[in-house]
Amino acid sequence: MKMKREQREPFIARGLRKERIESLHDGIYAVAMTLLVLDIHVPHGVQSFGEFLRALHGELPEFGAAAIAFSVVGLMWLNNYYRSAMIARVDFTHLALTLAAAGMVVLVPFSTRVLAEYWEFPWGIALFSWNICLAILLYVCAAHHYVRFLIPKEVDRQFLAQNLKMMWAYAVLSGLIVPALAFLNPVAAVVLIPFMAFLNVIVMLRMQPRFIAAHRLSVLHAEDDLRSPSG
Repeated sequence: MKMKREQREPFIARGLRKERIESLHDGIYAVAMTLLVLDIHVPHGVQSFGEFLRALHGELPEFGAAAIAFSVVGLMWLNNYYRSAMIARVDFTHLALTLAAAGMVVLVPFSTRVLAEYWEFPWGIALFSWNICLAILLYVCAAHHYVRFLIPKEVDRQFLAQNLKMMWAYAVLSGLIVPALAFLNPVAAVVLIPFMAFLNVIVMLRMQPRFIAAHRLSVLHAEDDLRSPSG
């Protein structure tokens, strides 16, 4: 088994270039994040700025849901950007899992609308949170794969293990903790979602130097691969 793995890794390392999937992935995120604001409507028929503000008050759930979804989806993209920077090349498994995760991102404008309309109901919050959780779980599957096969061996394995633990923790929070809290206190559950995003920002800032170091190793690995006769 060990011999088979050692034979597979050099082949995978010289696999497909990752620019195409990154372009498609970024485009899907760009469209999904833009669609988040389409349900916010400008009040019509008002005669003063005061009336405009009062009419706009009815759009607050849409504004709030869009802001929460944008922050969460934006951080999902940022996390994926940092992690994909550690990969020299991609293979079919990575492509399939990344596309599947992007498919969950496509559904976020729908689940955001559910959150805006039904944020006072536990199931409205749960549907949004489960949508995010499914996307994260697919990224977790992709991460386990590229940690094993696509990231150069020189990258700190302890750092990669910490990364995986953080992804699993966020998946559990989104898929279990937030929905469970929604049945006890919907407002607290809604507040917890952006709070988790804030914690994620702090963690990513602390881990940034190690991501950059891993990226540099990946770049060197890719350059060596291109210079090799079989590259």
